[in-house]
Amino acid sequence: MQDAPYQVAIVVMDGGTIQQVGSPSEVYERPANLFVAGFVGIPSMNTIQGMTTDGMFRASTGQLPTGGIPDRETVIAGIRSEDLVLRPNTVADDGIAGQVRLVELIGSDKLVQLETVVGMLVSDILLAVLDPRIRLAGGAAR
Repeated sequence: MQDAPYQVAIVVMDGGTIQQVGSPSEVYERPANLFVAGFVGIPSMNTIQGMTTDGMFRASTGQLPTGGIPDRETVIAGIRSEDLVLRPNTVADDGIAGQVRLVELIGSDKLVQLETVVGMLVSDILLAVLDPRIRLAGGAAR
């Protein structure tokens, strides 16, 4: 008799209600809603509110290409910390502007806390995970 392959699925629940069922990678990479995005992963997924127009996600902190997502007046972009790339603010291209506020060594990685600004009010904290050999100083990043 041959061993049958098996599949692993996880169920994410909130208050007794199923929020999402899927493989661990499906749930991590494509969370069904904000609850799942915040619950799965350490650190949890970064979220930024904005809009999509002309193939771009636009927020008051900057803009990013959408990869063909339809235009919408209100959207929330979810960005995993390991998908963020930090560059000095002098780089003139798309991105989300912010200030490095905290750099923490967490074993094999660095956890970088970025504070983004909407007008004069602090609105979001983004977390990035970087190789610990990268040197960072506080200041503007994009």
